[in-house]
Amino acid sequence: PIKDMGNLQDNGVQLQVILRVLQAESKRR
Repeated sequence: PIKDMGNLQDNGVQLQVILRVLQAESKRR
């Protein structure tokens, strides 16, 4: 379970990074 929690946190960070990239792409357009 602890490992799952760590994975969730990592996934959350990855999602935040992806969102930032998507926002940057939208601004370029």
